[in-house]
Amino acid sequence: MKRAHKSIDGVVYYNESKIKYDENNDRAYLMKLSDAPTDSVIQYIEDMAKEMQLGKISCKVPEDSIEQFIENGYEVEAQIPNYYRYDENVVFASKFINQQRELLSAEELREIASNIELAKSKANSEAKEVSESIRFKVLDKRDLGQAAELYKSVYKTYPYPVYDAAYLESTLDRIMYFGAFLDGRLISCSAAEMNLEGNNVKMKDFVTAKEYFGTGISSELLKIMERIMRIKGISTAYSITRAFSKDMNITFAKNGYQYSGTLKNDLNIAGKIESMNVWYKPL
Repeated sequence: MKRAHKSIDGVVYYNESKIKYDENNDRAYLMKLSDAPTDSVIQYIEDMAKEMQLGKISCKVPEDSIEQFIENGYEVEAQIPNYYRYDENVVFASKFINQQRELLSAEELREIASNIELAKSKANSEAKEVSESIRFKVLDKRDLGQAAELYKSVYKTYPYPVYDAAYLESTLDRIMYFGAFLDGRLISCSAAEMNLEGNNVKMKDFVTAKEYFGTGISSELLKIMERIMRIKGISTAYSITRAFSKDMNITFAKNGYQYSGTLKNDLNIAGKIESMNVWYKPL
């Protein structure tokens, strides 16, 4: 049933705070908090989220601003140390407008906990050797059509239109895409979303053709991404990874990332709203 409201789907600014309202993810997301009075920002986000009938409000804020969110009923879900320049931490906090959106079944909670423990048990273990016939490279504009097709073949839905080559090209000023090729075919790719001002990078959008699952390609891509980010002087890497994906949680743990929390029922991936695990690593 379609929502009866005026949609403002997309990014808006309120007193220089950056907020994304997103019906696909059924979520309002405070991406950047300004120096404006925090209470007024919170009120604005909540008013708009309720008007749009969105299920969840997610906020990414500096640690020294989190108390006002907690006082307004927000719960801390995860954090990343040294996310901002000058060693300032970031905190992810949320509030559920739709109380049903917050619920996870006992089975889901067990599976998430099991995946985290399994990943931690593999921490810093050796990665699989990748076939020498696979070639890795930073993707350029000519490769983005293949990348879009690969995303489209694996995911029914995704938080961003990564199945559109034009969208991928429009992000090249802030995102580097990486790929693994076999006989000229792109079989795996990933993205590094750089925040040079904040000195951090989000390792994201890993996808591999199904016949190459479990071959260690994602881990090799991640190592290459990290090397290039270090050259760029970035000091903190993080990822927001599907909580029900054993392989990707293991990939980050194997490569020295630390688990720091779970974002409950946060993003629409592969046709449904899923919980996400946060992992981080000093580079």
